[in-house]
Amino acid sequence: MRASEPNPTQGFHISVDKSTPAVRAERHMAPVVAIGELFESPCWTGRASTYFLTEPGDIIIRDALYWIPLIVAFHGLRREEISQLLVRHIKSELVGSAANKRRVWYFDLTALDLELKEPDAGSPRRVPFHWQFEKLGFLEDRINGRRDDELVFPELSNDNAHSAFGDSIGKRFGNYVGNITFSDKTFNEIVTLQAMRHTVRTLLDNTDAKEVYVDELLGHESEGRRSEGRRYRKGIDLVNLKTAIDLLELPVDTERLRMLALTKQYAMQRN
Repeated sequence: MRASEPNPTQGFHISVDKSTPAVRAERHMAPVVAIGELFESPCWTGRASTYFLTEPGDIIIRDALYWIPLIVAFHGLRREEISQLLVRHIKSELVGSAANKRRVWYFDLTALDLELKEPDAGSPRRVPFHWQFEKLGFLEDRINGRRDDELVFPELSNDNAHSAFGDSIGKRFGNYVGNITFSDKTFNEIVTLQAMRHTVRTLLDNTDAKEVYVDELLGHESEGRRSEGRRYRKGIDLVNLKTAIDLLELPVDTERLRMLALTKQYAMQRN
């Protein structure tokens, strides 16, 4: 177009809001109903064999494919954060008043030996166990009786082209989701670990949880989080974070999943 010719796009400029809330709203989230259906599929309720993951059966193997999607769905951790966790990164503290102490277990992402996506920004944080997740027996299955320096999921590594933790579980989860049956066929394409992380953000944003606590749980940097964090030597108060994460509601019967794992693992061992 010559400089002397009129610009045909003049007057058609559209202002796009790129503020933080607007950007978050654009991010794709996994539908809540799809998450509920996911955890009713064979990997969590019983599969045919070690190799036939999507066919219903009597075998439940609580490996990385079993646990990591549950951790993402209930806490919003990034897959690469979970994949490199060592046993010593699962911690607990006694919190509350002297007359009302309780133990809170949490994922410690403040450890200096973790390779985080944004080590100088929002990623280092402590994320308490969601109350539903606590029912599943994660500590008994993956933590108790193991050395502090062991990987929580030793079957995973960063031995790949990108030297990235989380690549293998991302591919394995994607392949699994692509081959199970949902009520809506579009769910096979849109349910990813990252999408479930966005669901956690969206659901918590629609509760009474303070935004600064949600930012802290998800590892999102914000001025509010920085200001609140200065009030505590270890970051935002663990009690408030526990209260916030417990407001998350998902249609997942974790008590049923726990019982299924106990009975079907036992049946598998007897055979």
